[in-house]
Amino acid sequence: MVEIIEEKKKVLIGALVAVLVFGIIAVPLFLKKRGMVSPIGQEGKEGQEGLEGELLLWDDQAGFTFQYPEGLYLDDHPEDMENYAHLEISSTKETDGKILIFVSDSETKMIDDWVEKSEEARGAGVLDTTLAEVTAKKLLFEDPKKIVTAAIDPYQGLFLLELYPGKGGYWQKVYDQILKSFVFKPLTEEEQEILERTGGETSTGDENVIYEEEEVIE
Repeated sequence: MVEIIEEKKKVLIGALVAVLVFGIIAVPLFLKKRGMVSPIGQEGKEGQEGLEGELLLWDDQAGFTFQYPEGLYLDDHPEDMENYAHLEISSTKETDGKILIFVSDSETKMIDDWVEKSEEARGAGVLDTTLAEVTAKKLLFEDPKKIVTAAIDPYQGLFLLELYPGKGGYWQKVYDQILKSFVFKPLTEEEQEILERTGGETSTGDENVIYEEEEVIE
């Protein structure tokens, strides 16, 4: 009888070890599939006001990065063929709010011109702001209630970061964290060569340089 009990203990301990190993391997894979990426490290917690958990880094192919709190779901809408980026940030816990990020070509070079001409900005209260050190506008809408931060990056891409705040202040905190950590990625060497071949003019050492592109007629 003692031998049987000891054998059962060994089996039980082995099963517990297997469960722990499976959890260590499976959980990161599950999070990755849900649009979450690896934590940026302990330093990511600094300056995270009112948000729990680690900060994760989203690196988008449309040329930008930002940090967001773990526990959220990011859907990059691969079915959208009109925008360079269509990112939806949501949560199963905070279901009454969300954040959307769109990137598309801009028909204007200055954000002031876009606000003046765009139907999307009509009826909004407009405030001056910045996004990753680029001049931007904050659009305030009442019905439905939302906040949009709009900017045109140095390569004439229109960025729209839309906040649907829902109830409470959770999504406002997430939005502020995204804006604070938002970065425009520099062009790769290949992208730089394409831009130069199509008539783009760039310069280095001056963050306020306006990049101009000529229309290409095929």
